[in-house]
Amino acid sequence: MTTINIHVPDGCCAEPDPIRLMLERIMASLDELNAKVTAQGETIAALRTYVTGIETAVRDLSSGEVLSATVQAKVDAIVAAIDANQAGLVAAGDGDIAT
Repeated sequence: MTTINIHVPDGCCAEPDPIRLMLERIMASLDELNAKVTAQGETIAALRTYVTGIETAVRDLSSGEVLSATVQAKVDAIVAAIDANQAGLVAAGDGDIAT
């Protein structure tokens, strides 16, 4: 049987392991990132509910009524803006970060 001797200088093991410290920092960063992603999801869900409420209110304005061309143009512009905002939300979360 072969014996292997490893020399460890005095005080070497008193220092925290640099790899373990790096791993702890990475894990803390991942935990922080996960909390931010969760908060972002909650914000997007709340925003979606808010925008849906606005969209419903705007569409209800013209429901069953004949509007003047000016009012109808404003309603159409608002609906178009809501649709554009929704598309922007979808694009913002659509694979813009490579994993």
